[in-house]
Amino acid sequence: SLTDIPIDFVLTLENTDLSFISMFFKEDIKQIQGLTNAELKLSGTLNQPILNGNIALNGGLIDLYELPTKISDLSVLLHLENNLIKIEDMNFQIDQYRIYTSGEFALKNLQPQDLNINIWSNKEEILYQDIFKAQADLKAKLSGLFTSPHIEGILTLSQGELNWKDNNKDIPIDSSELLSKLINLKGDIDLEVKILDDFIAKTNDFNLKLVGGLKVQGALSAPKLNGGLQIKQGYVAFLDKRFRVSEGKIIFTDSTGEDMILDIR
Repeated sequence: SLTDIPIDFVLTLENTDLSFISMFFKEDIKQIQGLTNAELKLSGTLNQPILNGNIALNGGLIDLYELPTKISDLSVLLHLENNLIKIEDMNFQIDQYRIYTSGEFALKNLQPQDLNINIWSNKEEILYQDIFKAQADLKAKLSGLFTSPHIEGILTLSQGELNWKDNNKDIPIDSSELLSKLINLKGDIDLEVKILDDFIAKTNDFNLKLVGGLKVQGALSAPKLNGGLQIKQGYVAFLDKRFRVSEGKIIFTDSTGEDMILDIR
């Protein structure tokens, strides 16, 4: 049959700009660029293709319509051995936040599966406009299928500050809406967020110093928050007056981020 036809194909790229790829994915890719060097050998049969070779990418930039931010300064070094893709080195920036990855995944009919990828950062600073900043230490693992991944890990935030104002109307605050834009895939997440005792949250209604931990769990398209944050000190505003807070708790139970229980003294 046609599926048993043998294939023997070699592809070589030398300092090739990836911008041409956007021509084939106009509805998904807003912009893509980067210089690629690759030597790939495709063998086997049409039904069971086998891929070997190496891929190196430098100065990469990816801007997708589904993502609210660009992936920039992308550097990739891959080794392919009998349909096993080994990530020898990969790092990139989202805004000013640099992320590193390593690991491997398999190809079946040239489709990625069996993900075993580690993702981490080295206490990088997250800075989002003048709204949020923190030192972030991420250690996570990506497993499962590419089309339905499982994300598990720990995110530690320190020296954090949230400044939320009423004029921040154009910033999405619904975590489920944001994540559905970030990852248009099925899958689930189990992420522990540790907030150290130097995290300050400021709005027009309160100024609080927080410590504690939260769990982000559930479907990627609609994750829920569980856990509690201890209020160390601060104040809340009510009827144009400020009331000092010496202790208290903010409790999340299967919350989307907009609903919580506030217990203050």
